[in-house]
Amino acid sequence: MKKVKFNFLIALLLIASLFCEIFFTACFNDKPDNSGNGGSDKNEVIEQKDNRIFKFAEYVGTISNPGIGYTATDWYHTKVGETSVHYKQGDIVLFFVDLGPFSAGSNGIKDDAGNYTEGVDYDLDEPFFNALRASFENCRNNGSTIAVRFRYDENGKSNPEPKTFEQVLKHVSQIKESGILEDYKDILMFVESGFVGQWGEQHGGKYTTVDYKARLLEAMLDCVPSPIPVTVRTPDIFAKYVGIERNKLAEYVAEEGSDASRVGLYNDGYMGSNSDLGTYANREIETQWLGNQTFTSYFGGEFSGNIDFAKKYDNYLPENCIPEMYKTHLSYINGNIFQLYKDYTFDKNYDVEGYDNSAYYGQTVFQFIRDHLGYRLVLKESNVPNSVAQGGNLKFSFKITNNGFANPIKKQKCEIILEKDGKFITTKVELDPTKWYSGDSVTS
Repeated sequence: MKKVKFNFLIALLLIASLFCEIFFTACFNDKPDNSGNGGSDKNEVIEQKDNRIFKFAEYVGTISNPGIGYTATDWYHTKVGETSVHYKQGDIVLFFVDLGPFSAGSNGIKDDAGNYTEGVDYDLDEPFFNALRASFENCRNNGSTIAVRFRYDENGKSNPEPKTFEQVLKHVSQIKESGILEDYKDILMFVESGFVGQWGEQHGGKYTTVDYKARLLEAMLDCVPSPIPVTVRTPDIFAKYVGIERNKLAEYVAEEGSDASRVGLYNDGYMGSNSDLGTYANREIETQWLGNQTFTSYFGGEFSGNIDFAKKYDNYLPENCIPEMYKTHLSYINGNIFQLYKDYTFDKNYDVEGYDNSAYYGQTVFQFIRDHLGYRLVLKESNVPNSVAQGGNLKFSFKITNNGFANPIKKQKCEIILEKDGKFITTKVELDPTKWYSGDSVTS
């Protein structure tokens, strides 16, 4: 029960505000159902002697919340001595920053006979950092959050990296020393470890053995300000980093606040086969690891681009993928969610134990998945006194349920905002939404 002191009678609104002062009022889904399509029950007000209890039906619809959902991807082209500023916006803008022009493995020349002459390695330069900083500033100004993958290839080229791994590490060090990630950590959600291999997906490159990738992860955890997550392409990289066998991952639980607890996964073969196109060696073991790991880090990526190949397996089917999305705490996807999910209707056959998703009965599975990426905080009930003496204390309570696949990852602040006739009173409350885990109900 919280107490708020105020000197005039006002209506109650409960809002949590993000660290960067973006308000996500819609995450408390207290909208009435007037369409006949959404909400399992009507909103209800129960009058009691001293107070009123408001019970809310869940709003059915997509909510624009920071740091989750569909990524707005930006293929960020660069050039030695001249990199342009980008303007991009979205709930989470994922910058794929091409470092190919700075890498000998990418900036070489192919002659008419098809022979390739390796190019020249360059350090990252001032125009590069100035342009990227301005692009991040644009996102901050328009209320967007960001994520980043630095990569040496954007075309599927083999061996796109610099001549030496030391030069890769030097580029990582330059990024750290520039201070750009530190300066924008208020809007930075996560950084994909990227860099090596085709498309920065850490395969088909000079330095894509698990040993190289574990060293790269260690460098990135040092480069990226704590506690911002760093994600890897496959679970074996994490296993190598922490020094355990890959088949023991299900038993591993990272120490709270450790660098290991910051590591998540970007799955760019999502639902593409029984192994997600080589992401998993043992799906059961490694999704169990993700279930433990992603309370404090991100899991997301891209649905496989080859649905015909994916349909050879049964992982993509709603009865299989929806429970796994809850298990692994899926927070984001790049928007290429399988269109065939529009042919499936969400009903009780796709229910997951511990969640009341009855509001979505009759909607497409496509819409259900889209609306449950990341956290989905539903205001179920609030208890408010009928009157408060002028200058007295307002006492109220509320219940929120997280129906989303994941919990909020980044530290946030919570505020109570009271309003009447355009006048506002705001007070901070000591709540931690990062602990509002998927499936939990919070009463305060």
